[in-house]
Amino acid sequence: MHDQLIRDPIIIVGTPRSGTSSLFAALACHSDLWSIYSESGWLLDGPYHPKYRGWDSHVLTDLDLDPKARPELERQFFEAVGNLERLPLGRHIPIAGRGKPWLTPFIAKLTRPLKKPPVRIVEKNIPNILRTRFMRALFPTARFLHLTRNPLDNLTAMYRGWMNPYRYNDFPLPPGFKVVGHEGGSWAFLLPPGWRSMNGKTLAEVCAFQWGSCHRRCLDDLAGTDPSRYLRIHFEELVMKPAETLSLIASWAQLDPRQYSRFISGLPRINMTKNAPRVDVKVEEIRAVLPLVEDVAGDLGYSVLG
Repeated sequence: MHDQLIRDPIIIVGTPRSGTSSLFAALACHSDLWSIYSESGWLLDGPYHPKYRGWDSHVLTDLDLDPKARPELERQFFEAVGNLERLPLGRHIPIAGRGKPWLTPFIAKLTRPLKKPPVRIVEKNIPNILRTRFMRALFPTARFLHLTRNPLDNLTAMYRGWMNPYRYNDFPLPPGFKVVGHEGGSWAFLLPPGWRSMNGKTLAEVCAFQWGSCHRRCLDDLAGTDPSRYLRIHFEELVMKPAETLSLIASWAQLDPRQYSRFISGLPRINMTKNAPRVDVKVEEIRAVLPLVEDVAGDLGYSVLG
């Protein structure tokens, strides 16, 4: 046994370009939640990076976590998090800038004297949607916050992300691998199981595959989870009623909802791509692949018809 460093963490899961960054930034503005203020990929991309696993996928399960390694990984998370809300003037630091690589270690160091275990954290990393079993093994008391977005809008945003030559060039495509309509040489965002079957498919089909397979994996892996440990939120509700939705999340997470009243007029604008080339997405292309995700969309409360 080891002393618990982190309790009841909130793990945000969602597909790329679904609003998870804005939700993460908003939730991290609570004095009871510690945060890295950026994605935690650098913590898990050591022995767990897909390149060390045959480029198979980003999936991790409880079987991938060595019980002997768990205390050290928990300690790394504990050491990495900070909490600006605990500082007298911390809340005045712009929310959009808190996740800068040079700033997050400084925040952790500055607030270290205030960190008394066990702490609560809010955690966000896009591959976590394929790793809920792993994250629950790492943090047995974890609460999973599942953010979803209308598939038409989400697939359109993912399509634009794939076409941006300056970002999301995450994984080199194998020799001879072709995504029709995509001239880049990299696979974007994350690798669901079976991603190699997309060779020769259109970019719209690839986006639909990523969206559908990620949500399906998440739903299956979290099936039967106690409602106190799993909450699903629609991005559309979050945008239309930010303070009300954040208050709902706070109540579910047993946090004081009053600290989120600052967002009554809107969510923080995070992860906005500056100077990105304009990508004209033909809505017809996206609509044509919606039947591929009809079942999982229905399970998430969306209709792709009409």
